[in-house]
Amino acid sequence: MRIPYLVFMVILTLLSASCDRGSIPSESDAREFYENQWKSELEDGTIKIIRFDKTNGEYDEVMGIKFYELAYEAEIENLKGERDIIQGNIVFQKKIRGWKAPDGKFY
Repeated sequence: MRIPYLVFMVILTLLSASCDRGSIPSESDAREFYENQWKSELEDGTIKIIRFDKTNGEYDEVMGIKFYELAYEAEIENLKGERDIIQGNIVFQKKIRGWKAPDGKFY
């Protein structure tokens, strides 16, 4: 009676491990990528990021290549104090070293 239970638990463990996608890019990963895109403007004070929010995320796999598309909304302010809302998507690709962003850096 004990052996079927152990076999069941081993199979259940293997199935759950095979479905594991691992960690996905976080909101802070996306913000870091976003800040890198505006690095010179942020450094010279031309703009500042007021807020950055992840609004959605979707994991997908196409022909064995794993992707995570993170949707965001950011509010930026220019020197005049005018604020703009920017919405967009960042697509990360899963590699051995981690999630690769469009800038080539790993997060």
